[in-house]
Amino acid sequence: SNARLDALTLGTAPDTMLRVERSLLVEDNPMLPTLEGLAAVQPGDSISLRANNALVDPGLLPHVTELRGSLIIEDHLRLDRSPFYHLARVHGDVRLSNNAALGGPFGLNHLTQVGGSLALQDNPMLETLQPLAQLTSVGALLLSGNSRLTDTTGLEQLSSAGRIHIQGNKELLSVGDMPLLLQVTDSFS
Repeated sequence: SNARLDALTLGTAPDTMLRVERSLLVEDNPMLPTLEGLAAVQPGDSISLRANNALVDPGLLPHVTELRGSLIIEDHLRLDRSPFYHLARVHGDVRLSNNAALGGPFGLNHLTQVGGSLALQDNPMLETLQPLAQLTSVGALLLSGNSRLTDTTGLEQLSSAGRIHIQGNKELLSVGDMPLLLQVTDSFS
């Protein structure tokens, strides 16, 4: 824990980009309000944003277009969107869980492929999947504990999934918004 950290700035020299070959972990920084100081960072493997409770404005990380590993955004009180507007492909998992203010997977508007699981779990304000409108394939789609989610609108481009598991979304009325889904190789529950 970095109990007093309130600014994080890396790779800010003009016209430069900081390549992080492995993972970028920004975890347990209760006073950190923004990630704007990371705009020049390009991680190659995984990103974990976890338990940064003052994080309100994630800024934009424009150089993150593909991850060989996973993207984890979890345990935030105020974060309402992702800073990964240009992220198109994640070879591992994408997990957005236990984010109290997250109304949808905002900031993932260009995401087309997730090789592992796309898990949206226990986000009490999550009402829409519309930002996932470009998503075409996932290894698994897991939607659970999103108490305000009413339908799966936003998944119209999804054509293949290994597994789909939708459970415990108490306001969910419709799961039929996937007209291009041609193949589920494992199970649909």
